[in-house]
Order: sequence, then C-alpha cells, then structure tokens
Amino acid sequence: MRRALTIGLLLLVVPAGFLLAGASGGNDGGDYKVRAIFDNASFLIAGQDVKVAGAKVGVVDKLDVTPDHKAAVVLNIQRDGFKDFRQDAHCDIRLQSVIGEKLVECQPTQPREPGEPEAPPLEKIPGGQPGAGQFLLPVSHTGTPVDADLINNIQRLPFRQRLSILLNELGAGLASRAEDLRELIRRGDPALREVDQFFNILARQNRMLKHLTANADTIFKSLAKNRKQVADFFVQSRVAAQATAEKRADLERNFQKFPPFLRQLRPFMERFNELSQQMAPVVSDLRASGPDISRILRALGPFSTNSGAALKSLGNTADVGRPALVSALPIARQLSSLASNAQPVIRNLRLLLTDLQAHKGIERFLDLLYNQTLSFNGFDEVGHYLRNNLIVTICSGYAITPTVGCSANFQGASSAAASSRASVSATSRRLARLIGAGRKSKKSGKRARADKPAAKAPRSRKPAAQAPSAQHEQRGDGLMNYLLGGSP
Repeated sequence: MRRALTIGLLLLVVPAGFLLAGASGGNDGGDYKVRAIFDNASFLIAGQDVKVAGAKVGVVDKLDVTPDHKAAVVLNIQRDGFKDFRQDAHCDIRLQSVIGEKLVECQPTQPREPGEPEAPPLEKIPGGQPGAGQFLLPVSHTGTPVDADLINNIQRLPFRQRLSILLNELGAGLASRAEDLRELIRRGDPALREVDQFFNILARQNRMLKHLTANADTIFKSLAKNRKQVADFFVQSRVAAQATAEKRADLERNFQKFPPFLRQLRPFMERFNELSQQMAPVVSDLRASGPDISRILRALGPFSTNSGAALKSLGNTADVGRPALVSALPIARQLSSLASNAQPVIRNLRLLLTDLQAHKGIERFLDLLYNQTLSFNGFDEVGHYLRNNLIVTICSGYAITPTVGCSANFQGASSAAASSRASVSATSRRLARLIGAGRKSKKSGKRARADKPAAKAPRSRKPAAQAPSAQHEQRGDGLMNYLLGGSP
C-alpha cells in the first residue's frame, strides 16, 4: 500500500515540477535587454521607441544612473531578428518629433566586406552587478547629440552674451574634470582624424584652389554684369527658404531617415562596383564600336528626312481609312458576337477533329473508298476488269452509213417514238433469231401486226396551236423515251 502511494505522489509531483520549470523558463527566455551607457539621457523616458534603420524593434525599458554619473538606458529588444547585438554596435539618442519626443537609433553591427569575420556578441553582465543578466553596451559606442533647440536658445541673445555663456559654461563644465576632458579628447580623436583627412584633400587640390583664386576676378565681373539675376536668385532663395520652413517637419524626418538610407546604400554601391568591374569588357567593346554606331546614325539622317513624305501619306491614308473603320465597327461587333456564340461549335469541332486525328479517321475513310472500289471491280489472272452491263441494240455495231433510229439528234415526240419503236422491233427480231425457229413464226406474226401502219386521221385545215408548256413536255417525253427505250 505504501509503495502504491509513493508511486502516485511521484506521478503527480514530477509533471507539476516540469510545468513550473517550463513556465518560468518561458517568461525569462524571451527577453533580450541591452544596457546602453550614455553621457546624457537627453530627456529620454521609458516607453519610447528603439529603432534599427527606421524600423521599431523594441522600447526603452527603464533608465538608471551609474556610479560614475552616466545614464544607463535599458533597451528591451522585442523583435527576434535583432536580438544579436555585437561589440561594434552603436546607439544614438535622436529627436523623433518637433514636440521633443526622443528615440534610440541603434545599429546592431557595423557593415563589413564579404568574408570578413563578424564581431563577437556583447558581453553579459554577471550576477551581483547592476543590470545582471543584461548585455552591456559601453559609453564609447553611444552618442548624445546636442539638441537644436538648445542652440537656438543661445542665438536669441546678443553676440556678447552668447560668448559669455559659452565661456562660463565651458569653464564650469571643465572645472576639476581633467580626466573627463582627457577622455573627451580621446573620444574626439576620430573627428580630428577626419578633419586631418579633410585638410589633406584640400592640399591635394591646391592647384584647383589656385586657379579658383586666379579666376575669381573673372567670376566677380560676370556676377557684376548679371547682378539683377544674382539679386533675383537671393529673392527666390528667400521664397524657397520660406517653403522649406513650412515643410520643416518633413525635412526633419528626411534627415532622420538619411543615415539609415546611407547604411543600406553602402552594400548596393559595393555590388554596383562589382558590376561596373565586370562590365569593363563590354564598355571597351562598345567604345571600339563607337565609330560604326556614329556612321549608322549619320546614315539614318537622310532616311529620316525622306521618311517625312511617307509619314504624311500614312496620315492621309489614316484619314481616309478612319470612316471605313468606323463603318466596320458594327460588323466587328457582329463578328465578336458570332465568335462568342460559336465557341461551343468550335469546341465540339476541335474535339471532333482531334478525335479524327487520334483515331486516323481520314485514313480509314480513304481505305473505305479503296475497298469499295475493289469490291465493284473484278480481278483475274490478267488484272483488274470493270463489270459492265452491255445493252445490245441496232446502234451497238460499227457502221459507216447512217442507220434509221440511230441519229444522235433529239427530235420531236413523233420521230422519237418512231425511233424507239424501230429500235425495240429490231431488238425483238434479233432476240427471236437467238431463241429459235419454232417461236420465230409466232413472233413474226406479231411483228407484222405491230408493223402494220395505222389509218391516218383526217388532217384538219387549221391545227390547234399547242401551248409552250405542252411542247416542252413533248420534248422532255421524247428525251426520256430515247433514254429509257420506251414508247409514247
């Protein structure tokens, strides 16, 4: 019994322990906080934005003061893609809006050439120290610029008081702060190096500066001749300055976004440099083909000049053809409607033709015609022969003199009937000879009675005129009796 109770308690306690450990780990594992040290917080407050290249990645968690009287700003980075600050990271406190709101603009790492190793990640503050568990960004990698409104406040005073304020504030700020002054000079060393580079550039361009000084008189003479335009330039500059002042908020945002833009532009320019190096052979070939291209362009001059008449003629043709096209619009609409309505028929026709092609329907139809032709004709040891039914008449034999009843000319009804009777009589005689002599006499008697001329009817003095339709019917009957071998 005790063993069963022990097992039951273990089954309840172990899953609960796992659940608690997972819950506590989930709350702490998602935080990534950077403890950035600034010389001055510059009116920064908790809850303001932390941005990277203009995109919000977190907020200011809290602010603190270090033992050496620096501002410790805790940055809570919330977006997963930016939770990897390196030791070369840099953060600045900047102005976000004209009403004095601030933000922290950070760069998690500096851009580097392809293949260059990355900087190591920020060091984690050990336990027992302020900000334990946070990632430390030293003051050498932060910046706090002087706000423009503070400088503008000085500009409101006369120059004597401005100089007094500068000297007093400078003296008060540097009094008994030799170490801070030394650190300030060391931190300002990069700026001094950039100033040296600037003067070196000017030294390399001393010839150009010399020419500029020598030609200054010529420039000023030209400006004196065009002093009205110069004065108008300053007037227009005043108008442009007023318009710029009206858009100062937008311009301020542009200047805020300009450094991230330059950082994003740097990789593009590097890739563009690689592209220009790879395009060097193409540009060289294009330079070699320059004379040929120039010759083609010069040759196109007369062609373009002479094409003016053709373009005018084309315009006239368009003017003439436009009414025809407008008139053809109803037909085009009808054709469009026909095409729309004919889609089912065309679809079925396509299916039919596709099926015929797939099953070789045309070849099978030709095979049918070929086989039917072979079935109508005979074949023996000599070859093919055509089956025909020959009708034997007195006109079947070869003759060199005209035979009565074998004329090829169509006659009237009476002559056609007589010819037909004569043909039938001759055929009957030949058949009688073939059948036998016993039946010949009987056939001859019938033939004599049939050949006996009938009594002629009295001819009237004035025969009645036949209608044209009756004459046409008699001619047609004669043609049919001739073809069929019948009698009227």
